[in-house]
Amino acid sequence: MNKIKSFFNRLVTKEFWLSVFHSLVWLMILMFVLDIASKWAVENNYYNWAETNPGFVGSNGIPLINGFLYVYLTHNTGAAWSFLANWGVGGRIVLLLISVIMSGALTFIYIKKYNSLNNWYKVGLALMIPGAVGNLVDRALYWGQNGAPNGVIDWISFHFGNYVFPTFNIADASLVVGAIVLIIALVIDLIKEARQKALDGEYSISPKEREKLEKEKSQVEEKVDEEKLVNEKQEQSKDE
Repeated sequence: MNKIKSFFNRLVTKEFWLSVFHSLVWLMILMFVLDIASKWAVENNYYNWAETNPGFVGSNGIPLINGFLYVYLTHNTGAAWSFLANWGVGGRIVLLLISVIMSGALTFIYIKKYNSLNNWYKVGLALMIPGAVGNLVDRALYWGQNGAPNGVIDWISFHFGNYVFPTFNIADASLVVGAIVLIIALVIDLIKEARQKALDGEYSISPKEREKLEKEKSQVEEKVDEEKLVNEKQEQSKDE
C-alpha cells in the first residue's frame, strides 16, 4: 500500500513531469496519434470532402494550397515510391518484417543508449520510432477485408509544377525528418571530433608517419618491459 501511495505521490511532482518531458515519450505518442488519426479522418471523410469542395479534381485531390499541396487518398501496398507493391502478399510480408525489425531496433537503441545520447539523437529517434510503428500498424492490419483499406494509407500530396511528389503520410514525414536530424547530429559530432584531433596535432603528420611512430613507440615500450622484467629477476636472484 505504501509503494502504491509513493508512486502516486511521485506522479504529482515537478521532477517526474520534467523527466517525462525530457524522455520525449510524449513526442512519440503525439506523432503516432497524429498519424493514425489523420489517416482515418481522410479514409472516412475523403469523398464527402471532395463532393463539397469546388476545387476537387480526381487526379489531383482536394486542394489545401492550390497548385502546391493537396489531400489525395491512396492505399500503398508497397514502400516508398510503391517499392515492392507488385510483389503481392510476399512483398507485404517482407515490408511487414522490415517494419517490425526497424521499430524494435530503434526502440531498443533508444532505451539502451538513452543516458549516453545527446538531445539531437533523442529527437531523431523519437521521431523515427512512431513513424516506423505507424506504418507497421497499416501493414499488419489493413488487408482490404471487412471494409478496411488495403495497404498503408497515404494522403499528403505535393505538386511542384508538373511534377507530383509521391503521396505520403505523417508517419513517413516523421521517419524522414527523424533520419535527417540523426544525420545532422552525426555530422556535427564528426566535425567536432575532427576539430579536436586537429587541435591535438593528429593531422600534423601523414598516416604512414603516424603508423611508423606508433610502431616505434610500441617497440620501445616492449623493450622497456623486457628490461624491467630482467631487472626484477636479477633483484629476486640477489635476494635469494
